[in-house]
Amino acid sequence: MKTIFLTVQTGMVVRDLLRCGPLEVVLSHPDAQVVLLTPGARDPAFIDEFRQERLITVPLESYGPTPLVWRLMNRRWRHARTPAMADAIHRLEQALIPTPTAYARLFAEYNPALVVSGDPLRPGDANLITAARRRGIPTLGSVRSWDNVLKHLRTRPDALTVWNARNAREAVDIDRFRPHQVTQVGATQMDVYFS
Repeated sequence: MKTIFLTVQTGMVVRDLLRCGPLEVVLSHPDAQVVLLTPGARDPAFIDEFRQERLITVPLESYGPTPLVWRLMNRRWRHARTPAMADAIHRLEQALIPTPTAYARLFAEYNPALVVSGDPLRPGDANLITAARRRGIPTLGSVRSWDNVLKHLRTRPDALTVWNARNAREAVDIDRFRPHQVTQVGATQMDVYFS
């Protein structure tokens, strides 16, 4: 069984990734399971709505960056002239981000094949992305809105999904991702209108 960790911090991410189709696509594969890391793990209504086989809900250990890490996160895009420079600044950020012991236990228990940040604009996933990278587990960021890259992503996953070609260019030009790291997937919350 392949396990995917997915962070769900906000109602927008619940709508986009849990209610608009991506979760069903992943769980349609019989050998896949999803571990949701979310504050919703403490909400009985959330648990009832998303209760299903091969979906496990656990509390998110949200990360609040120190002032030094926050400054690095906010300035990475300004000082990095190349993807290699952005990677180097991010490695410095990661060295300063602690990994909660709860995450060490989760990684040991579920051994995920992929860690997905449901909203890389928010710094709350930085500790999970860091924990995955320290273990050599690939990471993906799902950019939630057309303007998120312009606001500068706070986490730096290995790959990104974005809405469109413009967002893909912004991820390369602004946040210094390499073109092969960025995939256009559209806006899942709009799929229901087209269906």
